[in-house]
Amino acid sequence: FADGPSGLTYYPGTGLGKKYNGTFFLCDFRGDASISGVRSFKLKPAGASFEMTQPDKFLWNVLATDIEFGPDGGLYATDWIEGWEGVNRGRVVRITNPKLIDSKQVKNVQALLAMDMTQEKPGKLVPRLGNPDRRVRMKTQLELARREAVGFLARVAKNSSKKRLARMHAIWGLGHVARNTTNARKRRTAVAVLPALMAAKDPWLRAAVV
Repeated sequence: FADGPSGLTYYPGTGLGKKYNGTFFLCDFRGDASISGVRSFKLKPAGASFEMTQPDKFLWNVLATDIEFGPDGGLYATDWIEGWEGVNRGRVVRITNPKLIDSKQVKNVQALLAMDMTQEKPGKLVPRLGNPDRRVRMKTQLELARREAVGFLARVAKNSSKKRLARMHAIWGLGHVARNTTNARKRRTAVAVLPALMAAKDPWLRAAVV
């Protein structure tokens, strides 16, 4: 798919718009800016594996070496400018969606990513397991797991009215607790939640449990 794969990232869910949900971005470095840039693609399940869909040249004529999303909703690429040896200078390219970059959602995500969640009560953290931004969900999951908040994680994991991603993060959080806690009771409680979820209709939930 790419001759010179260097940087790779995945859309976290906010900043560029729903069009890019499920999208990977891959830098294709070929030493010449005119034939280099950033490719985008998605994956769809194909049996036990996946197949690529919607391949595209997302940003071209840029000798990109790496790419990552910032907390501000922008996509940042480092630009080598030209050649294999370089020209002793470089730049950072920032790509944004002008319709969304100043939106309430993007500003909220930026604030949550900067927040010290260790000071938040578990009840305020739990709804963030369903946040549209993966980075917020992961930060929340890790904080609840760090606190060994088994009860809160279990309630989300078992609640069929919750979004799939919220339940998956709760399941993963229970897994963190089960592996890392020194409290035998909490380990047993975390593990005890999981077998019943193997009966879930959603195969992604069953996979998370496994």
